[in-house]
Amino acid sequence: MSAYKYRIQWSLGDPLFNSPTTENDTEQSYWTPRGGFADGTYYWRVAMIDGNGKLGGYSNAVFTKQYPIAKPLAPVNGSTIHATPTFTWTAADGVTPYVFGAASYRLEISQFPTFVPLYDSVTTVNTSFVPSKIYDINKTYYWRVAIVDLNGKLGPFSNATIIIKTNAFYCYLPITRH
Repeated sequence: MSAYKYRIQWSLGDPLFNSPTTENDTEQSYWTPRGGFADGTYYWRVAMIDGNGKLGGYSNAVFTKQYPIAKPLAPVNGSTIHATPTFTWTAADGVTPYVFGAASYRLEISQFPTFVPLYDSVTTVNTSFVPSKIYDINKTYYWRVAIVDLNGKLGPFSNATIIIKTNAFYCYLPITRH
């Protein structure tokens, strides 16, 4: 008996494959998905299909896909900011576009710990961001950052960092006419 092709199935979080399961048939003894996977625990199995289309028994396996977390550096928890803060965070350990598929970072800022609604947000390839607007005075802000992979899937967000904005400094320039 030999395999004409193989059927691979995978399911996010369901070891019994009762929830939506994705499957693919391949003539090779290996298979690489297109589009990437969201973070989580995946159950997968593979069975051979003979030349008459008869499906053999499945073998079972499990893996967890989890991007590392980018860690906030500044402003730190409980710090006071003025006018426009500069947000900085670490590059996620070992993350390069060719190793883990991380292409950018998603930064979210909100005046609420639920991050609904967002006050400001950006997707950037950098590990820092300076807003183009002045933040409201006497407000508390929360910020977090996550990896975004090449397919636009988010990794886990860092824990929310709380910053407090007390006052703003403005610079007024005189109007000159020639």
